[in-house]
Amino acid sequence: MKSAYLKNIIRTFNRSKGRFFAILAIVMLGVGFFAGLKVTKETMVGTADRFYREHRFYDYRLISTYGFTDTEIEKLEKKLECLFASGEAGKKECEGVEDSPVLLEGSFYEDFIYVDLKGDSDILRAYSIPEKVNTLALREGRMPEKPDECLLDADKFGSKYLGELITIDASNDSTAIDSFKYKEYKVVGLVNSPLYLSGERETTSIGNGRVTAAVFIPKEGMSFEYYKEAYLSCQDSMKIYTDEYDELIDSYTDSIRDILGEMAYERRKAILDDLFLRPIMEESVPIPEIYVLTRKMNTGYAGYDSDTSIVRDIAKIFPVFFFLIAALVCSTTMTRMIDEERGQIGTFRAMGYSNGAILLKYLLYSGSAGMIGCISGFFAGCWMFPFVIARAYTMLYNYGEKTIYYYSPGLLVICIIVTLICTMGTTFFACRRELQGMPAELIRPKAPAAGKRIFLEYIRPLWRSMKFLHKVTARNIFRFKKRMIMMIVGIAGCTALVLTGFGIKDSISNIANFQFEEIDVYDAAVIYKGGIDDKIREEFYSVLEESFGDSSFKENDGWQDGILQGDRVSGIELYQTTITLNLENAVKSVYLIAAEGDRLPGYIEFNMTEGDGYPGRGEVILSDKIAKLADKKKGDDITFTLSDNSEVTLRVAGVFENYVWHYAFVTPETYSEYFGREYTPNAMYLNTSSEEDAYSLGAAINEIPEVASLNVVPALKDRVSKMMSMLNAVVWLVIGSAGALAFIVLINLSNINITERVREIATIKVLGFYSGETGSYVFRENFVLTLMGTVFGIPAGRILHSFVISQIKVDMVSFKTVLFGKSYILSVIIVIGFAVTVDLLMRRKLERIDMAESMKAVE
Repeated sequence: MKSAYLKNIIRTFNRSKGRFFAILAIVMLGVGFFAGLKVTKETMVGTADRFYREHRFYDYRLISTYGFTDTEIEKLEKKLECLFASGEAGKKECEGVEDSPVLLEGSFYEDFIYVDLKGDSDILRAYSIPEKVNTLALREGRMPEKPDECLLDADKFGSKYLGELITIDASNDSTAIDSFKYKEYKVVGLVNSPLYLSGERETTSIGNGRVTAAVFIPKEGMSFEYYKEAYLSCQDSMKIYTDEYDELIDSYTDSIRDILGEMAYERRKAILDDLFLRPIMEESVPIPEIYVLTRKMNTGYAGYDSDTSIVRDIAKIFPVFFFLIAALVCSTTMTRMIDEERGQIGTFRAMGYSNGAILLKYLLYSGSAGMIGCISGFFAGCWMFPFVIARAYTMLYNYGEKTIYYYSPGLLVICIIVTLICTMGTTFFACRRELQGMPAELIRPKAPAAGKRIFLEYIRPLWRSMKFLHKVTARNIFRFKKRMIMMIVGIAGCTALVLTGFGIKDSISNIANFQFEEIDVYDAAVIYKGGIDDKIREEFYSVLEESFGDSSFKENDGWQDGILQGDRVSGIELYQTTITLNLENAVKSVYLIAAEGDRLPGYIEFNMTEGDGYPGRGEVILSDKIAKLADKKKGDDITFTLSDNSEVTLRVAGVFENYVWHYAFVTPETYSEYFGREYTPNAMYLNTSSEEDAYSLGAAINEIPEVASLNVVPALKDRVSKMMSMLNAVVWLVIGSAGALAFIVLINLSNINITERVREIATIKVLGFYSGETGSYVFRENFVLTLMGTVFGIPAGRILHSFVISQIKVDMVSFKTVLFGKSYILSVIIVIGFAVTVDLLMRRKLERIDMAESMKAVE
């Protein structure tokens, strides 16, 4: 008997391969999607963690306004070794320490103006080449062998710069020029530094206020008496972005600050001891300021954590829907299979087989399909999703060339448990219900459901106008309510997922259009190295007249009170710089703009979400993303940090809609009074009559020597679009997975529909229906249910899309919840397209139905 039962199990597997592979495929897709998204952040963080460990990324950045000498660095390193060796955050003295993980290295840097190969001015930050902490990753070329050789930032410079000379421009001030022993440095290599995981660079007090790239020079090639900062690496065992690491670093911060304070006090005392008439001179020696900064204040480190969390945020939402739909399909599939084999179940019961033995057959069937799909989907997803997404993120982040893939045993166990619940769990309850019947009852087929009218029959004019086959279709749809609900829910869920995928693409890929067509409506922005004076204005006039061919400004006497009006060019003057906002877990760069509010319309369009308009004295208006990150609203105070580490506190007067970068607007009076600096415009926002004029104007203005940076909006839009394109990989994976899910659901439900209606289909074929008519008879119901599913899926997709967008967080970017009409159309077309494809594929199965065999009596 066991042999016969085993043969029956094998035959069941062989006869229903389509059903088996349908369960396998939908489980594989669901698990792959869930596991792939779940491990993507871990994979990317693990890859960055390896890069940081290899190059000993700092744990603390130590700054003193007095700087650090070589002797102080050695003394400080010994004290810090004692501090960390003791394991106590308050102990600073101990005996000699062996094998200490503590590494301390002084660093000198200087910002300078550099003219590149195209003749454009850039601001570079020159660092002394590190040897112990924040070591460099060589990408091309070699390391310097002479003091007049240097390394360039590989993120910003290409191979063509190898062998070129970096010249310290004569326009630099004496402090910058004196910091270098040579006027020119030969580029011998391109490197990546752990200081710059992302493409964003620091702020500076020269030029446009923004460092373009870094250059690394041997210490022997630079001239300095003391290091401006020191970098401390105190551990190499804890993983980045963990609570354990943050707690360790926070526990020692105060003790390190105390040690630095003592050393700075000793330096000040030594300076005073060397001065003649110490009591008189004491007031002239400032008290040193001490800063102990952690990795959280590094823009690349903090930004990478938030940006990789996008995938984690999506993983919280989408896999739930995938598993729900997979469970629905598995439940329906196994329920139909058990219904079909009622006779076999009754026969085995009559032959004396136990309920457990009979149940085992169906549990093996669903469980094996689920397990194979789960394991294969897990490993495929854990490789494919991180591979695709990590490659996309390399557009913004550089964390090494080799990805470290992460496979979580715990996650695999969770996937297996959920899979078994979705497959074997639903099978158990479906089979248990049948096993409660008597064998004689199970052997006989179920009595058909009692006939009754559907609601369409009560609409007499409509019912009379319908054709006979259409009436049959309507009855079949509404009489079998379970099948109808299951089909509608499945298709609605797939439609919602596809629509959400397209919605994410709409919200992400159009950020540049939202920003530069609705908010920043100027055509070009020019920032000068210093303030704008009459000489610069005269040069600007010459450019307009000679290179751009517009002299109409003469009729309006040129710039009048900071406003220019011409036929082809108009503009305003303002002040723009970069400041920082220190948050609890990160530091954010903010563009500060000081301008008269009544001049900005036509250049900047404010859509206020809080407040009534432009700020007054001592007030500031913020872009919505930075206001949200800082948890500030109208009436709150907010404190900014300037490039010299001084702080300014202002009252928030309002919040405005913005999508790219962080902005803060103040009046010129507020800037002068609260920032302690004279208001002198250093920037121009310009409008032109056409996009071609914008490019022509940009090319002409770029010839002015005093121009520090120039942004032509059309080109800027392209750059932002490319920046956002890193998320397209995630979007297309979502759309592709949702589309595949829709296809599997449709083909599986269609297969069930045909299998359970074989006798009915055979009957209409015997009655003389042609193949096309038979197919239309069967698949007309599927098509109607598909349409109904898409109707319910569209509002569900809108809700899901809005929720997902609210969960996606990217540094310096705020996403707009928007769905374009084409996304609705494409979502419907994809689902209906799959329905038509399934129709064509399943027609072959209809043609293979044996009419004589199918018409045989069940008995």
